[in-house]
Amino acid sequence: MLLVGIFILCLVLIPGYFNRNNIIYSFIFFYPILPEYFALDLGKSIPLITTSRILIIIISIYFFFTCGAKVKINIPRLKIKNINISYLIIFFFLMEVLVTIPYLSSGASVKYMILTFAEKIWLVFVLRYLINTREKLEKSIKCMVLASGILCVGGVVGTVTGKNVFYLLTTAARELTQANYTRLGVTRAEATFGHPISFSMYLLLIIPFIMCMFEQTKRKKYQGLLILAICTLVATITRASIAIFALYFVIMFLLKRRETKNLYYRMILVAGIMFFAVCVLKPSVLNMILQIVASILNIIGFDFDLENFGRNEAGILSRLDQFAMIRHTIDNHALFGGGTDYIYTNPITVVIEGKFIRMTSIDNEYLLVFIEKGILGLSAKLILYFGVWFEALRLRKKDKVGEAFFNAFTMYFVALFTVCELTTSKILWVVIGLFVVYSRLRQSEEWNERLKNC
Repeated sequence: MLLVGIFILCLVLIPGYFNRNNIIYSFIFFYPILPEYFALDLGKSIPLITTSRILIIIISIYFFFTCGAKVKINIPRLKIKNINISYLIIFFFLMEVLVTIPYLSSGASVKYMILTFAEKIWLVFVLRYLINTREKLEKSIKCMVLASGILCVGGVVGTVTGKNVFYLLTTAARELTQANYTRLGVTRAEATFGHPISFSMYLLLIIPFIMCMFEQTKRKKYQGLLILAICTLVATITRASIAIFALYFVIMFLLKRRETKNLYYRMILVAGIMFFAVCVLKPSVLNMILQIVASILNIIGFDFDLENFGRNEAGILSRLDQFAMIRHTIDNHALFGGGTDYIYTNPITVVIEGKFIRMTSIDNEYLLVFIEKGILGLSAKLILYFGVWFEALRLRKKDKVGEAFFNAFTMYFVALFTVCELTTSKILWVVIGLFVVYSRLRQSEEWNERLKNC
């Protein structure tokens, strides 16, 4: 009840200026950023009641009161030219159910299937009906962007002080992910996600929307937030995410119009002055940046010396070793996989270059899905992600919002080749839900244009 009270208080104080539909905007604001360890823990025999799940209950009740009587479950017509994401999501869930059937005795697999429906499928369905206008969509994106500012500030503070301020929200008694990793002599930023990798993935999704708000409004607060978000991404010291963003940012910048580029020239100048000042006051920052760059270059064949890098210095080698699990999976459970948490609950040993190596973790989301859910599960995820990406590709030139969705999905889906989703599933499915809304609104506008031209 305390958690619900805190949420209701924030509901009134933070997004109150939006007047109506505060529950929707508050949900978009808080749901993706609340940590798993901020929860009601009623014992290990009962699932953890996280604040995020409480928010889903609240938004569901609001949905039934406002839209319940109006909702009609219509099977959408199959479209060849435009991908209907609703079909892909339904197909994805049916496949999730199918690959769970062989493991009905496994509590982890059944729990994952139930959460897939509640926190993914149902979430998209609710958002699709509650956010039914362009204005609501834009305000929802604004809420998502503003919420990221809290995490970025907290993440930078955690790196500077060595203490994650969000750990103060810990209310769950059971042990949950709170990595608190150190690399290059500093604490890696992780905010509320429990792991720096998860936070970096969150930033890859959210930065394109910050850029969108900056380009649309040209306001300095979004310029500052964008600089802060990029600095925070560096503070996660997650090499793959930093490299993917750096490369993709250059591509995005080159493709932008001249007037938009001028905005970024000014931003880069401001950021450069700030960076120079910080390096003068604290030379260790420059050394950290150089070490991160060196570690990324080592991945592609260079041999720079790294100081106090911490765990997984040769990250690419361990990731290549993990592909030995493909043969193991094909030989033992190719179709349905080994079930949820298979790699973590079974003693698995593979032979690599004549050596027996115990597999304890996987750093590739697609490989992990193949191991746990087999060919069927991996096919379902790839079809969904490719379908979403191709629809975003089609809509990317419609406006800056469409461009933001495309850039966010591209960086995120590419990054999954180097990391696992971990706790970023919440923000991903919120973005997918908003994209379903955006795609639907765009199709309605195109349909209206066709009618005018008839």
